[in-house]
Amino acid sequence: MSDQADALRHLFAAKAQDEPTPVHEEPERENTIGWTLQADRRFEEPETVDEAPEPVVAQVREPKPTRVLSLISGKGGAGTSVMSHNLAVSLARKGESVVLVDADYGLGQLEILCDRRPTVDLEDVLAGRIAPEDALVEGPEGIKLLAGSHAARMNEAWLVGPATDELVAQVIGELREKQVAEWILVDVGSGLTARSQTLAAASDAMIVVTTPEQASIAASHALLSHLRRAAGSHLKLVSLVNKAGSHRAGDEAADRLIQAARLFQGLSVGHLGVVRDDLDVPRAVRNRMAVVQAPGWWLSTAARDIERITTHVRQDFEKWATAATEVEAPAINVLGTAAPEASADSVRSKRKAG
Repeated sequence: MSDQADALRHLFAAKAQDEPTPVHEEPERENTIGWTLQADRRFEEPETVDEAPEPVVAQVREPKPTRVLSLISGKGGAGTSVMSHNLAVSLARKGESVVLVDADYGLGQLEILCDRRPTVDLEDVLAGRIAPEDALVEGPEGIKLLAGSHAARMNEAWLVGPATDELVAQVIGELREKQVAEWILVDVGSGLTARSQTLAAASDAMIVVTTPEQASIAASHALLSHLRRAAGSHLKLVSLVNKAGSHRAGDEAADRLIQAARLFQGLSVGHLGVVRDDLDVPRAVRNRMAVVQAPGWWLSTAARDIERITTHVRQDFEKWATAATEVEAPAINVLGTAAPEASADSVRSKRKAG
C-alpha cells in the first residue's frame, strides 16, 4: 500500500502544478528587485469578440529630397576631412540619413577616420566593377561610406584627367537620383583643381573650410575665384572657420573672406559657423572616431560648435542665400542690403540678427 500511496501523492502533486493559479491568489514573484516582465492582467477588461480591432495605419515617412553638400578648402590642413566626418555623424545622430563620399581620390582617408576597412572603394565604382550604391559600407552611427581610393593601391590613370572628374560627378548624381540618403556629404579635398569645379556643378552647396590664419584666408579667396567659373545660380557658397581661438576671431576671419569675395569676385558668400580649436579633436582622430560621438563629447568646445552648425544645416539650409549669383557693386552683405563701407562688426551683428 505504501507504494500505491506514494504513487497517488506524486500524481496529485503533478496535477496541482498543472492547474492554473486561482484568481484571488497572488502568484509568487521571483524578481523582488525590479519590475516583473509579465504584466499583472487580473484587472484588465475581458476581451470582446464582437468588436473587430481597428486597423493600424502605418505612419509612412515621406522621403526628403536628397541634398548634396561638398566640403573643400583652399589649402591643406584646414580640416576638411575631419569636418566632413563629424558633420555626417552629427546629422546621423539627429535622425538624418547620410552618405559620406570621399572624393579626394588618391589621398582617401575617411575610411581611417571612420575606422573601417572596406573591400571596395571609389576606384571600383569608377572602373565599373560595382554600382555606387553597392559600394557603400556601414559607418559609425549608421552613415553610409563610399571610401576614396589611395594612390598606393589604385591605378594611376585615375589620378589625372577631366574624365575622372566627370565620372565622380556622375557617381554622385546616381546616388542622388536613387535617393540613397537625405544628405550626401562629399569631401572634395583641398587645392585649385578641376575636380573642385566639376563637383561644384554637381552640388547644392559648397562649404569652404578655412582657418583664421592669413595664408588660409588667402587660399580660400583664391579658391572662391576658382569656383566662380563653375558657380551656377543653384549653388550656395558658405564659409566654415575651423581651429579658431574664439568665436570672435573666427567671425572676423569669415568677414574678411566674405568682404573680399564680394568686392573682388562679385560673389555672395554666407557664413556657416566657427569651430574652436580643441585638443579633443586630434584625440578623437587618433581613436578613429568623430569628436561628436566621443565619451563626454558635450565637454568639448569643438563638439558643441559642430552640433550647432549641424542644427543650422538641418533647419536653415533652404534659407541660405543662393551664394553663387554674381552681385554688382556696391558689395552686398548677408542680408542683401547695400553696405560698401560696412565694418566687420556691423556686418557680423546684422548676420546674427538675421
